[in-house]
Amino acid sequence: MPIKAMMSSIFILLAILFLVSLFVFKGSMNALISKKMKDQAGETVQKNMAMYVDSAYNFKNNMAGYQITFLEFGATGCSSCRMMEKVMEEVRSKYPSEIREGSIQAYRFFFI
Repeated sequence: MPIKAMMSSIFILLAILFLVSLFVFKGSMNALISKKMKDQAGETVQKNMAMYVDSAYNFKNNMAGYQITFLEFGATGCSSCRMMEKVMEEVRSKYPSEIREGSIQAYRFFFI
C-alpha cells in the first residue's frame, strides 16, 4: 500500500475518532465550558443578572397581572433555543394575558 494512501486512511480514521469522542464527551465538555464561563463572569455580573431577572419577572413585587412566566436562557447560536422560540411564539399567541414569556440571551451577561 503506498504511503500516500495509508496517510489518507490514517487521517480519515483520526477525524472519525475525533468526532466520535466529541459526541461521547459532549456532556462533560459542556459542563466544563459552562463552569469556565461562570468563573469568568465574576460575582458582580452574576448578581446583576439575578437582579435583572428579579426586577423583570418577579410579578409579586412589580404588580404585573400574569399567572405564569416562562424564562428561556439561551443563545442565538443554539439550535435548540431557536426551535423553542417557535413553541414560545405559539404559547404567547394562545395565552396573551395570562402568560409572560421572556428570553434571556445568556451569553450577553458573561461578556459585559
